[in-house]
Amino acid sequence: MQTFDRAYSIETVRLTRERMRYGAAVFLGAYGAAWIFESTSNPSRMGLYAKLYALEALVCLLSVYVLGRTETRRGAVAVALSTFAALAVLTTAYHVVAPGEIEVLTMALTFCIVGSMVLFPWGATAQTVAAFIGASLCGFALWQGVPARTLPGLGPAALGFASFLTIFGARFLDRYRSDLLRREIQLEEVSRARADADEARRAEAPVQAALARVGEELIAYLDRPLLLNRLCEVTAEVVGCDLSHTLLWNPERQAYRPVAEFGATADEHELLRVLEIPPAVAERLLQSFVDDVAALDGAQSIGSDGAAAAGGVAQVYIALRRGVEVVGIQVAAWRKQSSPLSLE
Repeated sequence: MQTFDRAYSIETVRLTRERMRYGAAVFLGAYGAAWIFESTSNPSRMGLYAKLYALEALVCLLSVYVLGRTETRRGAVAVALSTFAALAVLTTAYHVVAPGEIEVLTMALTFCIVGSMVLFPWGATAQTVAAFIGASLCGFALWQGVPARTLPGLGPAALGFASFLTIFGARFLDRYRSDLLRREIQLEEVSRARADADEARRAEAPVQAALARVGEELIAYLDRPLLLNRLCEVTAEVVGCDLSHTLLWNPERQAYRPVAEFGATADEHELLRVLEIPPAVAERLLQSFVDDVAALDGAQSIGSDGAAAAGGVAQVYIALRRGVEVVGIQVAAWRKQSSPLSLE
């Protein structure tokens, strides 16, 4: 809400400054053109008209100057409303002193009231004040005896009706401007959020690319001895076993065969070279353990199924998976009678 109020105030000040210059130019241009017609019909009034025109030009210049140094919406509306009031008073004074005609005065005041509604984004409240000032000056002119060519009340009635309509017009214009400004703010917030998200994605892109590269390298080196030997070494360190070896699925042999080892003696190494575990045996070993981990003593060793048990009387088997597929088995073995690894 605070963001909208500030943006609304800034926009009001900007539009009032900009439109005051246009309004002053239109007003002085219209009254300059009226000077030509007035000089042909009433040449005796030219001195008065010149003084009036000079005062009106001074009011317009002062308004433009003061608005250039006004920073608040309330101040901008006050300057614009004061300008309207000063110009309306000068116009009425001319028709009272000259004297003029009430129809011409009401037309001039209507021109000012309608023009202020179109030009200034000051809302219904300020427009109501402007309409009241215009109607009051017209009433004052009638009270001072400004003559009328037609019915005395016709011009003031038209002025009053036009003033009443401008109040609603100012209200609708202000509401439309407010809604438009709110949409602009929302669009800016969405655009800013998208820009921040894009910036975050750009900042994360190198990290994601690096992680993807690491993943690709790990996948590419899954069958490499160096990585698998390191896996066996880390397994031995973590679980505290005497030796560890990795078996991967061999499609040609249709069995799991050792591809890396750590901690094996020369005799155990020779046994691992010929070790093969058929799928059925591997499935039986892995299915009976929670979380793909099992501890078997010597009687439950792989050798009991016809394969050579390489080293140790206690062994733990961990499934190596790619997705749901078991692509290998990690074996941890202890040479003592019981494994120090607790399954509980």
